[in-house]
Amino acid sequence: MKTTKGILDHGRFRIPYRVYGDKPGVLLCVSGVLQTMAVWRAVTQKFAPHFRVIIFDMPGVGRSEILSGSPHVTIEEQLEVIDALVENAQPLDELLLAGSSWGTAIAAAYAA
Repeated sequence: MKTTKGILDHGRFRIPYRVYGDKPGVLLCVSGVLQTMAVWRAVTQKFAPHFRVIIFDMPGVGRSEILSGSPHVTIEEQLEVIDALVENAQPLDELLLAGSSWGTAIAAAYAA
């Protein structure tokens, strides 16, 4: 399975991410509060044969870095990071969102 590691510098954040698989459809996995991208390990194994599965550490969690400003991260900033990850994933045929805990609310807000 093809695996790509990357860093997304967006605004005041440095976001580590991983991409598993190489299909045109994308499954973007959004973690909850204090969850790292490791929570999605089983999902990547199951879905990477069918999608490009993108996992990442939300701002202020795991290996992500807050480069400047407040240690608090707003919902709007979380949505901007997701949008930047989606833009980085272009081209894509379809986008599916999966969320865990708080990540479900953020994924729903992004989809709205």
